[in-house]
Amino acid sequence: MEQLTVGRKKAKPDEAGRRPVALIVRGMPEWGAWVARLAEHCRSTVSDMVDDSLVAHAKKQGFTEKPPRR
Repeated sequence: MEQLTVGRKKAKPDEAGRRPVALIVRGMPEWGAWVARLAEHCRSTVSDMVDDSLVAHAKKQGFTEKPPRR
């Protein structure tokens, strides 16, 4: 999972070059399994699906700032 780092010092990639955690979502195991099934149905990863969903939601809300590269 990923953890939101708003307002904190910018995290650096780890030694393996992986991106730092940016968001964590708490939920019941059944919800997590549902999210995983949805991502599989969409032929996507959970991270990519969440990113796509947030971009679509931002546009729907009239938020015009372009999202930075994930």
